[in-house]
Amino acid sequence: MVDEVNGRHQRIWTTGLAVLCLTYAIVLVRTAWLGDDCYISFRTIENCLSGYGLRWNVDERVQTFTHPLWLFALLGLRSITGELYYTTVMFSMSLSVIAVLFLAFRVVRDRWNAVFAVLTLLLSRAFVDYSTSGLENPLQHLLLVLLFARYMRQDKGAGRFRTLAFISGLMVLNRLDSVLFSLPVLLVEARRLPLRTALRLGILAFTPLLLWELFSIFYYGTLFPNTAHAKVFHTGVSQLALLQQSGLYYTESLLADPVTLTVVLFGLLVPVLFRCWRLLPFSVGVTLYLLYVCKIGGDFMSGRFFAAPLLVSVAVLSQVLDSSRPTIRYIGLGLVTLLGLLSPEPSLFTDSSYDDQIWASDGISNERGVYYQELGLLSPARVDFSANVLTRAFADKPSPARIVSIGERIGTEGYVAGPRFHLVDLWLCDPLLARLPIKDRSDWRIGHFTRRLPQGYLETLSSGVVKIRDSRLRSYYTTLRSVIRDDLFDSGRLSALVTHLFGGADDLRRTYIAERYPPVPG
Repeated sequence: MVDEVNGRHQRIWTTGLAVLCLTYAIVLVRTAWLGDDCYISFRTIENCLSGYGLRWNVDERVQTFTHPLWLFALLGLRSITGELYYTTVMFSMSLSVIAVLFLAFRVVRDRWNAVFAVLTLLLSRAFVDYSTSGLENPLQHLLLVLLFARYMRQDKGAGRFRTLAFISGLMVLNRLDSVLFSLPVLLVEARRLPLRTALRLGILAFTPLLLWELFSIFYYGTLFPNTAHAKVFHTGVSQLALLQQSGLYYTESLLADPVTLTVVLFGLLVPVLFRCWRLLPFSVGVTLYLLYVCKIGGDFMSGRFFAAPLLVSVAVLSQVLDSSRPTIRYIGLGLVTLLGLLSPEPSLFTDSSYDDQIWASDGISNERGVYYQELGLLSPARVDFSANVLTRAFADKPSPARIVSIGERIGTEGYVAGPRFHLVDLWLCDPLLARLPIKDRSDWRIGHFTRRLPQGYLETLSSGVVKIRDSRLRSYYTTLRSVIRDDLFDSGRLSALVTHLFGGADDLRRTYIAERYPPVPG
């Protein structure tokens, strides 16, 4: 009799779980969108398929994307389908649904816990928003689920570490800061093996990442993408100001999407409170990632950096809660449901009329709200950035061999412009500007650090002759220009590459910055 009752309960929870997973898929279709930023990568993909190489402007080798694995996946799919909008949306939705299904039916053994996990993800605006968007989040989420699933298996030995390291390597190739999630896991697993074995297996598993970085150093002349130089390394913004901005980022998420950070917090605390030490590496990884978010000042995309920590926290909680703690189970389910349904804009109820063009004063915006009407899958006002539109959009503009333009919405604008336009982006994509401090270090928006154009820089790009007025910056740019423009195997370019990589010209840039960008008072 007891077995019959338990079986009936299990069937009820399984049915509820299937309904929730289906609901999540339906919500994805209703909310699917692309943002302006993904079109930066789209421009590189189109240029590559046109024979120009992995370049944003065809006359410069500059890495303007942060997700090599994601870009190569889209590049391969684009070569098959012949277009990018529907390809990216469908690929993103497929990966997201697979990640949630795998979590629910393979990682979480208890059906009640699986219902809790899927419901939490469904009610999180951050997770739903970035289950599409055109950015690398869906692939990051799937790899995180695979990493967690492999870790929770009971087997031991070198094969276990090799698989965990391989998944971690793919995660980092997809997005460099993902290493913070996997590093504690790998360190714990490596302790169970001889040091030489762990190092050998780790290097072998990370070979794709190592090969990419070697290519990046030779081809682009840098280990990191241009966006890291623009948003992290060379802004000139004080660490204190970034920490204050990160406080705004966390506060905005709590108010606009209370489910996400609340569950993340419990995911950090529960393994310690219930002494589930096996899950501690994942909690440590989430903590490291949240500290990193604080260090860089958060982001301008509301919730984007909290989607992955939420997924890990949900996976952790799903292993801790069990039938011996029924009260905690029901409190958790009730709290998640209440917070999700009472949030200002529940993703569960948004439709094709979704629109939010208000830019917040703290620099953080609801990106899906901003772009959905123009780039949402079901939006009746969606713009078709197809090849036919490109010709019409620029039919009234001159078309000499080289055109220099200052971009504003640099993603879609750059994609529409096509390869014959050289766009100068004051935020992310220009190789020289990314290595200079921002225009006004007392007035900036996170993720949009506007640079001042050095005198003579536009003339340099237009004419092909270096005409930068300041002699120090001119000498620095001459070296940089050789690295990103000269033939790859040209002897002068190889010499400039060595100089650039080892900072041989950096003193010129630093001296220029010290004179032209005085410290902010106070």
